[in-house]
Amino acid sequence: MMIGLDPFLHNWDERFHAAVAKNMMQYPFKPMLRMQALLPYDPADWCCNYVWVHKQPLFLWQMALSLKAFGINTIALRLPSAIMGTFTTFCIYEIARIWSRNEVASYLSALLFATSYYSLELCSGRMSLDHNDIMMGGYVTAGIWAFCKYSEDKRLKWAVIAGVFVGCAVLVKWLTALLVFGGWGIWLITNPENRNNFKLYKHFAVAVLSCVIVFLPWQIYIRLAFPVESAASYAYNYKHIFEDLGHPGSAWTHLNFMTTAYSGPFFLLMLVLGAVLSLRIKSFNRSLSFAMVSMYVVVYAFFSLIVATKMPGLTFPVSAIGYIWIGTCLQFISSNTNRLLSKIPTRFLPVSGSIIMFALIMHSYRPDKIAEARLYNSPERISKIHNTEIYRQLDKYVTPDEIILNCKSFEDTEVRFWQPNNAYHWYPKQPQVDSLLNLGYKLVAFQDHNDQGLPDYISQNPRIRVINLQLQ
Repeated sequence: MMIGLDPFLHNWDERFHAAVAKNMMQYPFKPMLRMQALLPYDPADWCCNYVWVHKQPLFLWQMALSLKAFGINTIALRLPSAIMGTFTTFCIYEIARIWSRNEVASYLSALLFATSYYSLELCSGRMSLDHNDIMMGGYVTAGIWAFCKYSEDKRLKWAVIAGVFVGCAVLVKWLTALLVFGGWGIWLITNPENRNNFKLYKHFAVAVLSCVIVFLPWQIYIRLAFPVESAASYAYNYKHIFEDLGHPGSAWTHLNFMTTAYSGPFFLLMLVLGAVLSLRIKSFNRSLSFAMVSMYVVVYAFFSLIVATKMPGLTFPVSAIGYIWIGTCLQFISSNTNRLLSKIPTRFLPVSGSIIMFALIMHSYRPDKIAEARLYNSPERISKIHNTEIYRQLDKYVTPDEIILNCKSFEDTEVRFWQPNNAYHWYPKQPQVDSLLNLGYKLVAFQDHNDQGLPDYISQNPRIRVINLQLQ
């Protein structure tokens, strides 16, 4: 349902991901923000360049495959994220089952993640970094799941599977995914049965090697094929540590955001209590508890205390652990209220249980916030719907070989998603316009709109057609 709520591309950063994914349908190994670069651009300017290696490619390949199968539309674009969210729910249930050995806690953990406001909004594309973050969190969670399966039977195949999933996570967003191996190392050294078992260290090495085999070839390839763009991308990633890059904050930023990530302070309290319980309840696998706590704390400490850029999704890869702690705490509370429940007439027990479960789901889902963003149409939402309808029907007004100028700010990216045309959200200087026309290119331009007007050398040029459609 969530992937169908918004019939337009969201600003940050879904529209950029969408444009690159569409181009990957035709050129899977040449990620491009636009199919042809006619005007000068800065390779380091990720929003407006040509070859686009700003993000790792796996989630874009998945989106491109979905678009290829189901056509150019927003539901097809978001479908891989919905599938990954579903798979993540399964992984959370399995991790909790192996770790806590409690079916009720496992069920609650998975249920609350499946209905969580933040993860569902990531799938819908509305939250910053959208599909990139949901895929990263999903693959990291899958890596933790495979690691937990390995901790059960210590078979090499699960080490390989875990390594592959971690490699996929690196191939979505980068090296934060390696946190799984950090937790794995803690599990090895905190369990006396594991500590001196050389075979387990060999399996660990195989997992790391499997991970490297998955993500390293792409790094070598883009270094050779796109040396300028890849160097700029790696440098930009490095800058996140020392510069805020437009996302400032303090050491408390990520901790404060937890109330959004976990749907409010109530679940956040349950998370803290659940973390303590996971270290004290005897049924929990103690070595796994140390591993999970270490992964969670290290991620929050690293992005809170060291990294200058404070983007909310940076800590999302460990959210599965948080939901397992919430489920654990709720199960503990439930199992210790038998005395209270014994005073309720038996015929009322199913009703009261259903009411409590419904309240938990609604608290996780936050329908009020979802409605606030959509039902009460803001001017921005109205303009997005209006402009998207224009972009979807542009083929009635322009031919595929015409270059469209003067789009609304950054919405040239959306034009390129809906149509085959090249488009720019600015207009070139007069010498560039004359050069393009003399080379035989056909130019059209949107008329004046709120972002900018048109200069006379375009609006009065008989060789340039002005599109008589009003953008909002």
